[in-house]
Order: sequence, then structure tokens, then C-alpha cells
Amino acid sequence: MSTRLKDAFFDPTSHSIHWVHTAAEIVEAVEVTMAIIASAQTGGAAIKVAHWLHKLESLGPASGAFHGVLFPAAMGLVAMLAEFAAIGMGYHDAAKKIAEEASVRGYCLGVVMGAMRERASLMKTFIMQRPPRNDFFPAGGKVEQDHFNAALLRGYAEGRELSSDQTAILWDELRRAGGMILTPKGIPDRSFYITAGARFRGLHIH
Repeated sequence: MSTRLKDAFFDPTSHSIHWVHTAAEIVEAVEVTMAIIASAQTGGAAIKVAHWLHKLESLGPASGAFHGVLFPAAMGLVAMLAEFAAIGMGYHDAAKKIAEEASVRGYCLGVVMGAMRERASLMKTFIMQRPPRNDFFPAGGKVEQDHFNAALLRGYAEGRELSSDQTAILWDELRRAGGMILTPKGIPDRSFYITAGARFRGLHIH
């Protein structure tokens, strides 16, 4: 994925964002972030993702700190690729499909939460703490967990990079795609972000 969301053309006239990517391109970007998570020294993957969420929450988009999530160290990337390849060619297609679905879902959810500057404590409730069970393809649960969590983190980082004007266009676009997203207490909750993420996916991930 060559273009981060903040670098897309945000059209103030049509209140739309000219930015479309494939699921495979999202996976490519997410695996960059997976490399950074893998290269961190403390705790398991879910703990590392939570650590980065808190770090990003405390820093503004102009600080340059997002580069730590969006660009990898070469050693971490090599380690991640080796782990993914170890699944075996027999399950390669299944792993690819799982990685694409998990990456797109996590990335879109992260983007809308990051754009809202959502607190890390709510973000953490979305982190997959354990691999989902997959009786047909046991390793698939780990593929899903790692890709979803890394995608959530990357999307959050990219969403937080948006300016206030870009964020306004994003929410105008999502509102026009399906109307206001109502919540019981009038404040964003899990259901709100799941709906918003699904709308972002429908518009921008093909």
C-alpha cells in the first residue's frame, strides 16, 4: 500500500476521499507493522499492540512518532516473513484469505477509531488476546489474531494522522453512505465503530 490515508485527496467539494486499495495491498501494509510488533522486546503480541496504542494516544500526529508503527526494521520484517512461511504451502491459500479478511477488518476499524482520537482503553477491548479456534486449519487462528491486531494498530495510527479538516470529510462521507450512526447514549461505542468501519471498508477497500 503505497499511499497512507493522510496523503489521499480529500475532496472538500464532494465530501469524499479519493483513496481505494485492495485487500492484498492492506495485508502488505499490515505485515510491515507486524514486523515492528515482532521486533519489540517485551511481552506477547497482544501486549505489544496495547503498548503501542497507549503510546500513540499520548502523542500528536506532528510528532513523527507514527513512523515507529508504519515503517519496519529489516530484521523484524525478515522474522515475520519466516514465521508466516512456516505455515506450509498446503495451507497458503487459506492463510492468505484469513490474513486479508482480518487485515481489512482490523485496519478499517482502527482508522475510524483513530480519526475520532478514541482512547486506548476502548481500543484495547478490540484486541484479540487469543487466537480464534480453527479446527480445519489450526494455524489459521494465529494468522487471524496477528493480522487483525497489527491492522487495528496501523489503522489507528493512520486515522490519528488525519487533520481536523480531513476527519470532517471522512465523517461526512461515512454519514452519506448510510445515514447517522445512532448510539443509545449519543456517544461512540463499540457498535458505532464497527458500523463506521464497515462503511469505510465498503467505500475504500475493493
